[in-house]
Amino acid sequence: HWSKCILLFTAMKDKNIGGMLEAIRGNAFRLVFTRVEPLARCAEVDTLTNEASKTGIPYIIEPDAILALRKAVTLSSESNLPLVAFGSIYLIGRLFSAFQLTT
Repeated sequence: HWSKCILLFTAMKDKNIGGMLEAIRGNAFRLVFTRVEPLARCAEVDTLTNEASKTGIPYIIEPDAILALRKAVTLSSESNLPLVAFGSIYLIGRLFSAFQLTT
Protein backbone atom coordinates (compact mmCIF):
# COMPACT_ATOMS: atom_id res chain seq x y z
CA HIS A 1 0.00 0.00 0.00
CA TRP A 2 1.44 3.31 -1.12
CA SER A 3 0.39 6.69 0.16
CA LYS A 4 2.42 8.67 -2.40
CA CYS A 5 3.04 8.33 -6.12
CA ILE A 6 4.93 9.83 -9.03
CA LEU A 7 2.57 11.71 -11.35
CA LEU A 8 2.95 12.24 -15.09
CA PHE A 9 0.58 15.05 -15.98
CA THR A 10 -0.68 17.46 -18.58
CA ALA A 11 -4.05 18.97 -19.37
CA MET A 12 -5.73 21.08 -21.97
CA LYS A 13 -6.00 24.84 -21.37
CA ASP A 14 -9.75 24.73 -20.82
CA LYS A 15 -9.59 22.25 -17.93
CA ASN A 16 -9.55 22.92 -14.19
CA ILE A 17 -5.84 22.21 -13.73
CA GLY A 18 -5.71 23.62 -10.22
CA GLY A 19 -8.65 21.46 -9.17
CA MET A 20 -7.06 18.33 -10.60
CA LEU A 21 -3.76 18.98 -8.86
CA GLU A 22 -5.46 19.90 -5.60
CA ALA A 23 -7.44 16.64 -5.70
CA ILE A 24 -4.25 14.55 -5.94
CA ARG A 25 -2.04 16.73 -3.73
CA GLY A 26 -2.11 14.43 -0.70
CA ASN A 27 -0.86 11.51 -2.79
CA ALA A 28 1.74 13.34 -4.86
CA PHE A 29 5.43 12.75 -4.25
CA ARG A 30 6.55 14.48 -7.45
CA LEU A 31 4.91 15.74 -10.64
CA VAL A 32 6.44 15.37 -14.08
CA PHE A 33 4.84 17.92 -16.39
CA THR A 34 4.76 17.47 -20.13
CA ARG A 35 2.86 18.69 -23.17
CA VAL A 36 1.10 16.79 -25.94
CA GLU A 37 -0.57 17.50 -29.25
CA PRO A 38 -2.67 19.43 -29.97
CA LEU A 39 -0.17 21.96 -28.61
CA ALA A 40 -2.50 24.86 -29.38
CA ARG A 41 -4.98 23.39 -26.85
CA CYS A 42 -2.47 22.03 -24.35
CA ALA A 43 -1.73 24.07 -21.23
CA GLU A 44 1.53 25.97 -21.32
CA VAL A 45 4.32 24.95 -18.97
CA ASP A 46 3.96 28.24 -17.08
CA THR A 47 0.32 27.48 -16.35
CA LEU A 48 1.13 23.97 -15.14
CA THR A 49 3.95 25.12 -12.89
CA ASN A 50 1.95 28.05 -11.49
CA GLU A 51 -0.85 25.70 -10.48
CA ALA A 52 1.61 23.21 -8.96
CA SER A 53 3.26 25.98 -6.97
CA LYS A 54 -0.12 26.81 -5.41
CA THR A 55 -0.41 23.24 -4.13
CA GLY A 56 3.18 22.88 -2.98
CA ILE A 57 3.71 19.73 -5.03
CA PRO A 58 7.34 19.41 -6.19
CA TYR A 59 7.66 19.12 -9.96
CA ILE A 60 9.99 18.75 -12.88
CA ILE A 61 9.33 19.72 -16.49
CA GLU A 62 9.94 17.71 -19.64
CA PRO A 63 8.01 19.07 -22.63
CA ASP A 64 8.48 15.90 -24.70
CA ALA A 65 5.93 13.32 -23.50
CA ILE A 66 8.11 10.26 -24.15
CA LEU A 67 11.11 11.79 -22.38
CA ALA A 68 8.78 12.81 -19.57
CA LEU A 69 7.62 9.21 -19.30
CA ARG A 70 11.23 8.05 -19.08
CA LYS A 71 11.93 10.57 -16.30
CA ALA A 72 8.78 9.52 -14.46
CA VAL A 73 9.71 5.83 -14.74
CA THR A 74 13.18 6.61 -13.38
CA LEU A 75 11.70 8.56 -10.47
CA SER A 76 9.25 5.74 -9.81
CA SER A 77 12.02 3.16 -9.79
CA GLU A 78 14.38 5.23 -7.63
CA SER A 79 11.69 6.05 -5.07
CA ASN A 80 9.94 2.67 -5.20
CA LEU A 81 6.65 4.48 -5.74
CA PRO A 82 3.93 3.80 -8.33
CA LEU A 83 3.63 5.95 -11.42
CA VAL A 84 0.27 7.44 -12.37
CA ALA A 85 -0.33 9.21 -15.69
CA PHE A 86 -3.38 11.47 -15.67
CA GLY A 87 -4.91 14.76 -16.69
CA SER A 88 -5.54 14.52 -20.41
CA ILE A 89 -6.86 11.76 -22.59
CA TYR A 90 -4.42 13.09 -25.20
CA LEU A 91 -1.55 12.18 -22.85
CA ILE A 92 -2.91 8.69 -22.37
CA GLY A 93 -3.32 8.35 -26.13
CA ARG A 94 0.29 9.44 -26.65
CA LEU A 95 1.47 6.85 -24.13
CA PHE A 96 -0.65 4.13 -25.75
CA SER A 97 0.90 5.06 -29.07
CA ALA A 98 4.42 4.90 -27.62
CA PHE A 99 3.76 1.40 -26.32
CA GLN A 100 1.87 0.46 -29.48
CA LEU A 101 -1.21 -0.37 -27.41
CA THR A 102 -4.75 -0.35 -28.69
CA THR A 103 -8.04 -0.13 -26.83
